[in-house]
Amino acid sequence: MLLLNIGVARAQTSATAENPYYARKNTFSLFSAYSGDSSHMILGIAENRMLLEFGAGYSRRLLHNRIVNWQYNGEILPVALESDPNSHVVQVQTSPTSAIYTYDTWPDIYCATVTTPYSQTIDKVTYSGTYTDSCHGRQ
Repeated sequence: MLLLNIGVARAQTSATAENPYYARKNTFSLFSAYSGDSSHMILGIAENRMLLEFGAGYSRRLLHNRIVNWQYNGEILPVALESDPNSHVVQVQTSPTSAIYTYDTWPDIYCATVTTPYSQTIDKVTYSGTYTDSCHGRQ
């Protein structure tokens, strides 16, 4: 009985000694990313930005032992959709004549309605009024 137990123990240690570190030789992966509102980032602020991504990856193990796990990876990102808000500006001029101008511009940092007064003199004529900036539509 003692011999049988020793033989079993020896078979177990030799099987685990052959390949003590396990890692797949080939690995395939699918991934996606979605952000419905990227309002605060590490290096800045960008409100109301949307992001959608889909991709695939492949990894191949080249060498794996107790010191090194050497592999190469490849990824493909065929779908990367980004959506930014447009900025809609309404300029109401009150002096020297009354006029209203509207136009769309590049997206602002903040997506909030902001009204600011202005007054500037060009060739001895003072133009004054207000700018109203708000988010409108997407690009």
